[in-house]
Amino acid sequence: MEESLNHIDTYDAVIGGTGIGGLTCGAILAKEGAKLLVIEKKEKPGGYLAPIEKKGYNFQFPQMMTGCGAGGDITGILDHLEIHVDMTEVNPYHRFIFPDHDISTPSSIDELMNVLKDEFQPQTSNLNFFFNHVRKVHEKSSAGIRLKTSGGSSGLKMLLHSVLHPSLYFQAGGGSTASKLLGKFFTDQRLISILAAPWPRLGTPPWRLSSLSFIDFLVNQSEGAYVPNGGFQVLTESLVASIKQNGGEFIYSDEVEELTVDRGRLTGLATRSKRKIGTTAFISDIDTKRTFLELLKEEDCPAKLRTRISGQTTSISGLTVFLGMSKTLTPDEMNFGVAFSYPSYEIEETCDRLNDGTGFPEPDEIPWALSIPTLHDPTRGPEGKTVLSISVPAIPYSFMDNWGIVRGESAVESSGPVKEKYAEIAVSAVSKVFPNLISNVEAYEAVTPLDFEEYVTSSHGCWYDIASEPGQSYFNRLGPGTPVKGLYLTGSKSCLGGTIHGSMLGGLFAANHVLRERVIQ
Repeated sequence: MEESLNHIDTYDAVIGGTGIGGLTCGAILAKEGAKLLVIEKKEKPGGYLAPIEKKGYNFQFPQMMTGCGAGGDITGILDHLEIHVDMTEVNPYHRFIFPDHDISTPSSIDELMNVLKDEFQPQTSNLNFFFNHVRKVHEKSSAGIRLKTSGGSSGLKMLLHSVLHPSLYFQAGGGSTASKLLGKFFTDQRLISILAAPWPRLGTPPWRLSSLSFIDFLVNQSEGAYVPNGGFQVLTESLVASIKQNGGEFIYSDEVEELTVDRGRLTGLATRSKRKIGTTAFISDIDTKRTFLELLKEEDCPAKLRTRISGQTTSISGLTVFLGMSKTLTPDEMNFGVAFSYPSYEIEETCDRLNDGTGFPEPDEIPWALSIPTLHDPTRGPEGKTVLSISVPAIPYSFMDNWGIVRGESAVESSGPVKEKYAEIAVSAVSKVFPNLISNVEAYEAVTPLDFEEYVTSSHGCWYDIASEPGQSYFNRLGPGTPVKGLYLTGSKSCLGGTIHGSMLGGLFAANHVLRERVIQ
């Protein structure tokens, strides 16, 4: 239901989109006293955190989140907002299934290193060198991120930081990828593939993924992985409640259609329903390409910026299959946060075959990730029942001529037969590894890149907006401030890229810049 605007059409700040980054930014700004409006295209908030509910099952895209332990980034944000969310820690964290290995790993870097030493004894010293390097680089990059996102005048300090740590900035923009980084420390391709296996959680494959993004992921996971009790929508609901409590307002079922700029400075916006709203601060939780190439008039977006945005590559998409099963699974039977299975240690070759997109693969040819949310949060399904989530990454938007779209029909509806066929392949692939796992299915949902595009208006259904590649990540990533004064970016568009952890920090970073101060020390 649309919230009343009380006939006020001018705001200190307006946020477009209600992903977790937009809501985090909004909650911080509202708490600091800003007159705030949030505009959401859908009938309810949440973006990728909005659940799909079927027959009492709660299907959700996120699998886990980091930064929620004592002293963690997300804990700090929630504490500042006086929001309490009960969390359950997930351990073991990952399970890696390859032709010759089946390894369960904890989130702790030290424990992870010990597990890998047991499996790869000849690489023991290399593992020590690698993880020491990871810690040192993360410490330096964190200092740079604090400067970039502080909200104050930090240009000179950033320049000094780049002079003192040139190798760090080379890793951010000089072509250093996760694959190249791992290749410098290890000679065993099997170990390299196992360390790189969780890449789908970052939305960019290891041969394209910025080494800094990969390092940040490894360190963040060492603080533990968590799920909110009651589902990820609890985060959404808590942030919405916080915004409203502090006077923030919402419009649903409408969207920002055009940004108004005068001499390089934002002055307001217009919505699809022809509302005209004045503001000097618009925080976009909308797709990057749409923000700059559609919402801004061509003359209001600097030519170099338009060229830069047009040429940037987006993160991957893929297929997600949700199953609701009328059976009980316990941690004694299956215990992990996410299990990643690969048919080969040659991950790039495996993904290249998927990217061909001209025919269906065999079940034993695809990589997949499996999570069982009800193991850690039984409320995600009816009592005594089980939710399964299967993701197949890197299936292109154009698969089988855009998933079998019939001209003149709804893309999502007409893609049904192709989607269902691929979903069957994904289920068969999991069943080959876990023969007795999938049975008694009574609820089902499959989601393709076309569906992701529809749900959150992301370019080509990408999972994490602009890909975290060298030249597009960290210090080279646009935001939170932009060349258009008064236009800010939040969520996965910020310097840390995707994941809930990165997106919520993106909300904090955007708030810092709007307020011109570091809100949370």
